Amino acid sequence: MMGLGCAGAIPSLQRASDFVHAHPGSVSLVLAVEMCSACYYVDDTLETVVGNAICADGAAAFLLTRGPVPTVPLPAIVDFESFLYPDHLQTVGLDHRNGKLRIILGSEVSDLAAPLIEGALTRCSSAMACHERTSGSGSRIRAGARCWTTCKRHLV
Repeated sequence: MMGLGCAGAIPSLQRASDFVHAHPGSVSLVLAVEMCSACYYVDDTLETVVGNAICADGAAAFLLTRGPVPTVPLPAIVDFESFLYPDHLQTVGLDHRNGKLRIILGSEVSDLAAPLIEGALTRCSSAMACHERTSGSGSRIRAGARCWTTCKRHLV
């Protein structure tokens, strides 16, 4: 998949997870790369300065498989869910100008982020709260409550 921007790793991880679940014993390698410096737009606005400061080149890779329960606890994908907030499309995004991408960051972004993240985490944690899995040592892991508590601490 190409052209997904800074959020591209998540749908790529979803497709890799779908693949290994459909083909047990298989392995999926995902490489996510973003090269913002290839198209920096420069003007005299604070929005552009902030956008260029927080967006950078980067890459990440992960290897995913589905097989027997490991003997040591390893990270596991529990679930995926997407949330769309079309009312905010004009607040964060990209605009094509002079053949380059200019980031759009409305001044209300700082006020929007925490409530949107909290709403998504609330919906996810209620779905995950009853999801348990057995680790390699036989202990039960309740991921939802611990994740929600940690994230909520950072939102306040």
